Amino acid sequence: MLDFFEHQARARRKSLWLVVLLGLAVLAITGALYGVAVALLAYSRQHAVPPQPVVLWQPPLLLGVALATLAVVGTGSLFKIAALRDGGAAVADALGGRLVRPDTGDPDERRLMNVVEEMAIASGVAAPAVYVLDEESGINAFAAGYSPNAAAVAVTRGALTLLSRDRLQGVIAHEFSHILHGDMRLNVRLIGLLHGILVIALAGRMLLRSLGRARIRGGSRKGGGGALILILGTGVALLVVGYLGVLFGRLIKAAVSRQREFLADASAVQFTRNPLGLAGALKAIGGWRSGSRLTADDAETVSHMLFATGLRLSRLWATHPPLDERIRRLDPSFDGRFEPHARPTAPGAAPWAEQVSAAAPAAAARTDDDLPISLDPAELLAQIGATGDDRLAAGSALLARVPSGVRAATAAPASAEAVALALLLSPEAEARQRQVALIRSATAAAVIDALEKVTAEVDRLPRAVRLAVLDLAMPALRGLSPEQQARFLDLLDRVIRADRKLSLFEFAIRTILDRGLVERSVRRRAEAQYYGFGPLADAAEVVLSALVHVGEADAGTAAGSFRAAVARLPPARREPRLLPVAECRFGAIETALRRLSGASPAIKERMMDAAAHCVLADRRVTQGEIELLRAVAAGMDVPLGPLAAPPTV
Repeated sequence: MLDFFEHQARARRKSLWLVVLLGLAVLAITGALYGVAVALLAYSRQHAVPPQPVVLWQPPLLLGVALATLAVVGTGSLFKIAALRDGGAAVADALGGRLVRPDTGDPDERRLMNVVEEMAIASGVAAPAVYVLDEESGINAFAAGYSPNAAAVAVTRGALTLLSRDRLQGVIAHEFSHILHGDMRLNVRLIGLLHGILVIALAGRMLLRSLGRARIRGGSRKGGGGALILILGTGVALLVVGYLGVLFGRLIKAAVSRQREFLADASAVQFTRNPLGLAGALKAIGGWRSGSRLTADDAETVSHMLFATGLRLSRLWATHPPLDERIRRLDPSFDGRFEPHARPTAPGAAPWAEQVSAAAPAAAARTDDDLPISLDPAELLAQIGATGDDRLAAGSALLARVPSGVRAATAAPASAEAVALALLLSPEAEARQRQVALIRSATAAAVIDALEKVTAEVDRLPRAVRLAVLDLAMPALRGLSPEQQARFLDLLDRVIRADRKLSLFEFAIRTILDRGLVERSVRRRAEAQYYGFGPLADAAEVVLSALVHVGEADAGTAAGSFRAAVARLPPARREPRLLPVAECRFGAIETALRRLSGASPAIKERMMDAAAHCVLADRRVTQGEIELLRAVAAGMDVPLGPLAAPPTV
């Protein structure tokens, strides 16, 4: 399987290919519209008095048509892209999605939330917002968003109620592969770009409707027949050419999507180690009367990002491979017959969290805050964005160690704020008093009440579990309004400063929240992209120096670790130097990470490889190093889940 960074690079290359295909589609539409314009001019000239000759080749007319086409397509695309600025939430809302509260009491929705949370912790991304399309009886799902830490996952009511847990897990694992592989951003961009082509058909439809209304209002009036014919011809031509654009759009979506679905299926199997679960979900679609169809008006727009095709289309236009072909790759014994479908009566496979819960009390009792994990750099790099049952087991083992009261508190915005604030409370009595007084003076009563209830349990959390708790709280925190998010982050900064020092853990929390909340992720989309290492050498120098100082107290050993890390970076005009601790303040690290977040996937891979060599020169990583690594990864939008030593053979 390709690694995370190669998947990201392929997604970006497909973005360029998408632009090329779109350009060809616009050229074809321009040619068709030019032909329409020439035909309409020919009609008007033939009916002029006296008749005028018809000229087929008119460069000024071609230029005008081309500019008008570009203006219409560009305006339509920009409008749609602006409408989708909220990413996955905007796509789910457009399809009639309902946000599922993390504290939902509905058994089906609770099962869905458990599956999503397990996979989020395992893969190292913040738990995505979860939506249900209540009006859709077909079995389908999608993931949408601009980055892995600002995603949304939606399932139809049919998928939620008709699939057993192992089948639902296969569907969600498929969608998580799209999150990790960079497909979501491409999918959302595709919606915006193709909307510009669709605008031409919409313009023709509106013109014909306005003509019909005008005829009704002025039906008794005579004259103006030639003008009406021209308007009618223009409307019909725009409608025909516009739907030619729709066909181009379907071909583009099919070209971009089909192979990605096979790859996502394979990744889902790697994640769950249960090919029959995913195959069963696909068989359920084939046997269900509604299949995977969506009835929402925007189903055509999002068809390329669905788990299965949501429309009735021929194989030429289909955005997904045929069901039977996908199933046979997962279950070679499939005989082509789909099962009649009924709501499952068995609960399906037990959650990973339930399977490992027996070991959780003993694990939680260990004082493992600083116990090192034995890894080498290649093994750590392989765990970035990795999907596998060992990753799912590691993530679920962490979830099993989260007390039920803390987990419940991450489900609502006010109590999720309280959990995040409780994670920051100092163990020193005087500093904690200052922090609590600050919180009481600056936040709502609901947050203060929740803080009083969860503080004792949060204090007892093992250090290794605390960042996982923050990941669980992220969906509820994203439910805050932009103004509330800004106030919360400001309070967070003040609480961190109140104890007059900044720990690695505090820095990790601040970085993860800053990169994970929707407001910040939207802002980041406009940042520059770096495809060469030269402009980023200084930023890499700061981050690697900080990592070395965290893990190495001996100056000679630190210098050796730094040299080993620098050797993993692309060549630069000036070789990076090991900075003193005074030049590796958290503000400098934050600035460096902001620049590195705009790097290409290839540079991010080299940077994470260098970071791994920094902290694993001794092949062991402590919790302090893990926390800074998580902050570095989050700052660069790289998913790094719970670290685990690979199984021995």
